[in-house]
Amino acid sequence: MDQRTLAAYEAEAGWIAQQYRSISTPMGLQQQMLAFFHAGESVADIGCGSGRDTAWLAEHDFSVVGYDGSPAMLAEARKYYPHLRFEQALLPDLRGIADESFANLLCAATLMHIEAVSSHRDFQQIEGVHRTWLACLQDYSVVGL
Repeated sequence: MDQRTLAAYEAEAGWIAQQYRSISTPMGLQQQMLAFFHAGESVADIGCGSGRDTAWLAEHDFSVVGYDGSPAMLAEARKYYPHLRFEQALLPDLRGIADESFANLLCAATLMHIEAVSSHRDFQQIEGVHRTWLACLQDYSVVGL
């Protein structure tokens, strides 16, 4: 994620989080996660933002950790979902997340923050985090790797 985008999230975290919390996790996203994720297994929610989707996954019996690059967005997530785990990790390198440490990986409305020039290398880095399934959801279509 570039510094300009990160700065925008930092400056507007409260407003952005409120917008996401004002709507439920979209039905299309719910259906894709239930259809493709390994039930009851671990999930890394990369770019968790407000924590809305992290909370939905936890409510559906997934062991989930939300990761975001913005400390302000993480503060919002922790404020509204204090019982869940949120950690800082910045795209694309995701330092601090061990390879193959999650069975499922969610990147919902996140990949837009990876520059096209480096996207192949970045996908390889992101792919290393999960053991068996990567779901990159943008507009609720699934790419599985």
